[in-house]
Amino acid sequence: MYWGSLMIGRWTGAISVFNIAKSTKNMLFVLVPSIAFLVVLLFNHLAGHDISHLWVYVVCVAIQIGGFFLGQRKTCQNINGFWLAGRYCHAYRVNHNR
Repeated sequence: MYWGSLMIGRWTGAISVFNIAKSTKNMLFVLVPSIAFLVVLLFNHLAGHDISHLWVYVVCVAIQIGGFFLGQRKTCQNINGFWLAGRYCHAYRVNHNR
C-alpha cells in the first residue's frame, strides 16, 4: 500500500492545480482519493493478490480526507496535523502492545 498511498496523495494534491469552483474542489477532494484507492485495489486484484485485508485501509483514507479539510488545505497545517496523528498512533501502539 506504500506506493498506492503515494499515488492517492499525488492525485489529491493535483486538484489544487486546477482553477475550478470551491464546491467542485471540495467534492473532488472526497472523490479523487476514493477513486484512487479503488484503482489501487483493482490493480492488486488483477495482479492476483488477496485484497481482503486492504479494505480496512478505507478508514485511513477517510481520516486523511477529514484531516485535509481540517487543515484547510494549507500545506503546513496538513503536515503538522498528520505528523501529530502519526505520533499519537505510534505512542498508543507502543504503550498498548506490551
